[in-house]
Amino acid sequence: HPVITLNGGTNLSPKTWNVPFNVFDAPIQNSNPPIGNPIVAQISESASDWVVNGIREVLTGSSMTIHSNDTLKINGTLITDSNGEIAGSETETDSSGFIATEGPLLLFGPNGILKLINPNLGNGTLADAANNVAIKNRTADLDWNLNSISSSGKIHFGGASQTIAARSYNKLFISGGGTKTLGAACVSNDSLSILSNLVLGVNNISAKKNVTVNGVLNGTGGILLNGISAQNIGGNSGNWNNITINNASGINCVTDINSGGTITFTSGKLNSNSSAKLILNSSGTTTGGSSSSFVNGPLVKTTASVSSFLFPCGNGSTYRGFEVVPVNSNSTTWTGQYLFSAYSNTTAFTPPIVSVSTVEHVLLTRSGTTPSDAQVKLFWESSSALPDTLNLRVASWNGSSWENAGASASSGNTTSGNITSNVHSSFAAFTFGEAVVSSISTGTISPLNFCKGTVVNVPFTSSGTYNSGNSYTVQLSDASGNFSSPVSIGNISSTLNSGNINATIPFTVTDGFGYRMRVVSSNPVVTGSDNGSNISITSAPSVSLVASPGTSVCPSGTVTITVNAS
Repeated sequence: HPVITLNGGTNLSPKTWNVPFNVFDAPIQNSNPPIGNPIVAQISESASDWVVNGIREVLTGSSMTIHSNDTLKINGTLITDSNGEIAGSETETDSSGFIATEGPLLLFGPNGILKLINPNLGNGTLADAANNVAIKNRTADLDWNLNSISSSGKIHFGGASQTIAARSYNKLFISGGGTKTLGAACVSNDSLSILSNLVLGVNNISAKKNVTVNGVLNGTGGILLNGISAQNIGGNSGNWNNITINNASGINCVTDINSGGTITFTSGKLNSNSSAKLILNSSGTTTGGSSSSFVNGPLVKTTASVSSFLFPCGNGSTYRGFEVVPVNSNSTTWTGQYLFSAYSNTTAFTPPIVSVSTVEHVLLTRSGTTPSDAQVKLFWESSSALPDTLNLRVASWNGSSWENAGASASSGNTTSGNITSNVHSSFAAFTFGEAVVSSISTGTISPLNFCKGTVVNVPFTSSGTYNSGNSYTVQLSDASGNFSSPVSIGNISSTLNSGNINATIPFTVTDGFGYRMRVVSSNPVVTGSDNGSNISITSAPSVSLVASPGTSVCPSGTVTITVNAS
């Protein structure tokens, strides 16, 4: 069984094949120009296998014809120009009675590449005979056996406008200009490289191993990362659009991965780091983050609205998503990461924060021309080890200490729950903090009946930290005990947690029997409880001395005065 071997050629200067298709009723047909040794072109009665070891290019209008029961093995690179072809051809029955039993067979060596400039790969069938495809059948003989494409070699779509055939590939390489279109769903069992723009439509590419994307992917379809062993993904540029993470062994970012589509987390972790991370533009979103699938490392997201964004992040085996809620639509780029470990400093606090989590924290920074302020929403589980949720706050690292970021909303118990900060304008690290809540208790006032102008001693106690310049002030309610318009009637400057304030009842208040007093502070601003009992305030009695008619008082005499209050 003869073997025709094609050697020589380089990527820059491949050897060319320039023989049109024809059927000859002869064992050997000479070619012009010569293509090998011996000089052969189409073989009809003779059976021969072909081996491409070098770099060979089938020119436009030319046909490399492989007969039934023969094999084409590509160890090097075989290029088919547009309207060039690898054609299956009928094998004549010779005088010995040979009858073909199977079509031509395509095989690849470990580094074999079939690069096509044709619009399509072709299916190696007679139906493709008149089409501009790379592999076809020219006669009514048996069709090609192309099964090796799924398990060996590389198919390189390197032309202009091309349709990626719906089939299972081993290595799939897409490059060149023009419009590349995914005709239907396909599979890449080995490496997948997309170096040009690709229109996916509604179709998906199932990628079992490493993936490189330098082009822009469009459509509602996407890349399904569903291998068995760990997969690496990367590329120097491009937009991945929709990605599905479905590999329990994990996906490793080796460069930044840019996307404006939907990232679906089904199974396995997407491992990232500071120089190789998932970057979502303002259109990018995620779905399905869970304990079985999340971003293990930093994630970048640009917001341009007031819609909240959930960072589906975790660390190691722990999933703990967190949210950012922008307050305006200014374009803002957020970089977030969850860490199941204590922040580097857990001992420096700004009151009222008195302690922070030593179990976990979130890193969150922002950038932009005029970046938005935002609320931060943290979630906890039993592994967060919160002793209780009383006085729980979002704590923010300000560069030197943990400060109170507030608690605009909170729900849950020590097993699970969430807490949302107040609107914040400084972003670095966040975690759970405990605050000592400042309070003031107004003491007992006795007696409870006072004339206007009376000085009253008002005792109080307080909890929490009161800053320098703080003033404690006694406020008086209206006659019904309402503090909607309180009157300040005395104060002291103090940072202590107890004291007495001398307060003077104003002459301008009306008489009444339902007054209350309370103590408030200025730094921090705290409103204390009232005294707890109604206070009567009345005008002082008026006194006049009137001598009885006919009565005189001597300088050395004694006078008795009787006072009747009215």
